[in-house]
Amino acid sequence: MYNNLGLEPIVDISSVRKELSKLVDSVYFNNKSFIIAKRNIPVAKVVKFYPAKEKVLPGKKKLNLSLFGLLKNERKTAAALAADYRKTSWARK
Repeated sequence: MYNNLGLEPIVDISSVRKELSKLVDSVYFNNKSFIIAKRNIPVAKVVKFYPAKEKVLPGKKKLNLSLFGLLKNERKTAAALAADYRKTSWARK
């Protein structure tokens, strides 16, 4: 089923549970997106994620994106990530 606004297919939540790996592969490899519906009501849209690069805002501090270590294949717990972030963000230079 397709939605009225675009060409993204609408996938029921039960189908997503059964075929999640296939759907994620189609998003990753084919650059496709889809909408998840629950009881025929659209609730979420799945699109390909492009990681952001480090950005410097004018007149602001440099954004510390090291908080997103899990996306860089680093295995850390949430507590370890928070501790690392606190050390780098509160350290005075």
